[in-house]
Amino acid sequence: MRKSQPSLGQASSSWEAILANAGPGAMPIKVYAQNVYPGFDIDKVEAALGGPPEAALGALTNALLVFDATNWRERAARMALAISEQDPDVVVLNELVTVRREGFQTVSTFLEGTPFEPFAPYWAQIPDAAVDFLPVFQEELAKLGLQYELVATLPLTNIRIDLPYFPVPVFIQYDDRDAMLVRSDVRVGDVAVDTF
Repeated sequence: MRKSQPSLGQASSSWEAILANAGPGAMPIKVYAQNVYPGFDIDKVEAALGGPPEAALGALTNALLVFDATNWRERAARMALAISEQDPDVVVLNELVTVRREGFQTVSTFLEGTPFEPFAPYWAQIPDAAVDFLPVFQEELAKLGLQYELVATLPLTNIRIDLPYFPVPVFIQYDDRDAMLVRSDVRVGDVAVDTF
């Protein structure tokens, strides 16, 4: 015996009934979600580290140069502008990265005559620095008078890559996380975060 499926009209009226009985606490919310892709895949860089040193350093160097070529302030400003136009209740940012690196410029000065010499001009462009997109993004929101409070972060990736080939410490620390911000006039109860 074949079961009858509800028609679109029946399904629609059922949904309307659910919403009618939901009460004021079940008001819909508007969400702005953005993947803040860092411009390179850290997993590919990490995988390259298992190969020849030249290939590993090539992958890492390329990743850092791409990362540094990104204008994080401009990206944050564009996202803030979109948020000002959409006026969401909740802002969710995925793959929100922090990249810290040390030693590349220092070691670039004594690579001559080594197998790593081809990297010298590129590493000279990679200063010791830590770049965290979240405070940059929050500053751009504030410039437009947008008041969003950070209510949760979910750490995802935490990788430190040390390069053992040199007499001074040379490393990159890569962290990413998801973050949730809520407009300041929205009441927030208990917040729980998890991966799914």
